[in-house]
Amino acid sequence: MTNEELAALAKTGDRAARAALWEQNRGLLAVLFRRLYVRAGARMAQAGVTWEDVEQCGFLAIVQAAQRFEPERGVLFASFLSYAVKSVFFELIGYRTERTRREPLNCA
Repeated sequence: MTNEELAALAKTGDRAARAALWEQNRGLLAVLFRRLYVRAGARMAQAGVTWEDVEQCGFLAIVQAAQRFEPERGVLFASFLSYAVKSVFFELIGYRTERTRREPLNCA
């Protein structure tokens, strides 16, 4: 099955489809996370995050991408996955965007 078909099944709650998505995209996840890992090495050391933590967040990225995937838009699942990887990674290392820095409740 293709990633898009598996993502549609995973969106309905099929755990086997999530597992198959994980298996099919492990290589892509490793590449995407390695790029971010290299760029944010110092920040990860400050946050106490290890590579094993990053690998475990890969499954969360798969779940998030499957939930947000919209096949009718004509976009590949990998595009949704790359966004989810960035989102999960930045949450992991505690990176806040400029917008969240300005919000008073996030500064408390």
